[in-house]
Amino acid sequence: SSGSLQIGNAGTTGSITGDVTNNATLTFSRSDTLTFGGNISGTGAVSKVSGGTLTLSGTNTYSGGTTVSGGTLQVSADANLGDTSGSLTITGSSSNFVTTASFSSGRAVILANGFIRPDDGTTLTLSGVLSGTLLRKSGGGTLVLAGTNTYTGTTSISGGTLQVSADANLGAGTQISFTTGTLATTGTFSSTRAVSLNGAATFAPATGTTLTLTGVISGSGSLTQAGTGTLILSGTSTYTGGTTVSAGTLEVSADTNLGGTGALTLSGGTLATTVDMTSARSIVLSSAGTFTPALGTTLTLSGVVSGSGGSLTKAGAGTLVLSGTNTYSGGTTLSAGTLQIASLANLGSGALTLDGGTLANSQSVTYSAGVTLAANSAVAPFSGHVLTLSGVVSGAGSLNMA
Repeated sequence: SSGSLQIGNAGTTGSITGDVTNNATLTFSRSDTLTFGGNISGTGAVSKVSGGTLTLSGTNTYSGGTTVSGGTLQVSADANLGDTSGSLTITGSSSNFVTTASFSSGRAVILANGFIRPDDGTTLTLSGVLSGTLLRKSGGGTLVLAGTNTYTGTTSISGGTLQVSADANLGAGTQISFTTGTLATTGTFSSTRAVSLNGAATFAPATGTTLTLTGVISGSGSLTQAGTGTLILSGTSTYTGGTTVSAGTLEVSADTNLGGTGALTLSGGTLATTVDMTSARSIVLSSAGTFTPALGTTLTLSGVVSGSGGSLTKAGAGTLVLSGTNTYSGGTTLSAGTLQIASLANLGSGALTLDGGTLANSQSVTYSAGVTLAANSAVAPFSGHVLTLSGVVSGAGSLNMA
């Protein structure tokens, strides 16, 4: 009823079998792998120390809480951790809390530099309050934070997916750090936190939601917008690994929102701009890329737009100006607003489809390839200049002078 019962002494010996009534502290200290399947009851606590792996597989009811201060504690259900009134404490930079099956837990979690590591293909949902310091998410699975958390350190993602629905789920700290992995968001919210990219970082806002990041994004890593929702970047960022939009919409209001001089790659997503802006960065269309400047604004792309087989779509009510010698080969579609060019080279290669909107030219241009009119469209040569369409113009749409 007091003191501690310790199994092992940081070596490979020491064991216990059967059920345990624990009204003090039951400590496991093995440097190898140990599975304990007995049921642990009582008012006491369980402690995992030393460098090995302990698996608790019993349906436990002890109420004194669980502490991992060394090695790995592995469970497959919340009941393995005893009564839900008992907290889980993860302390020490070499400590790991590993979950091997999907489950939810409402217990309090106290963080002190250890790792939470759901296995590949599994989801761990923590709806209780996470307090303490640093949260470190590793492993290939998904960790869902659903509580209003108070931990004060950095949120570190080094594998898998961390999923939240509100900024408060990420605690009171001021920074998110990525080595690799995904931050998935299921609600609309803004965050002022700084973001550090030390590897490949992915953001995945859900359909119909918007994640707004107003803080500075720094580091040598890359940023990918992979969700079907909208990611808004509004900070003056310095990251150098480039930006990829593979789904949904990435919205910016300045070129500096996209970090340093790293390339912008579009592979199925949309870049939306809300104010006049110019970018000289390289743009790669690895598949379909859409540009959507807002009404009354102009987006000017003066760098090279490249991409073998990649296509460019101009959507949005604003104006897109292409001024580089572009090499993308998947064709160009104008579906809304104005697409402005000064030479044939601005359009890369591939077919030109006018599906609405206005094609404007600031210098005289002769376009000898075929043009498809998919909808009613317009052309608007600047004063003193001529747009010559010398190829076949086909399709059900009409072509008017604006």
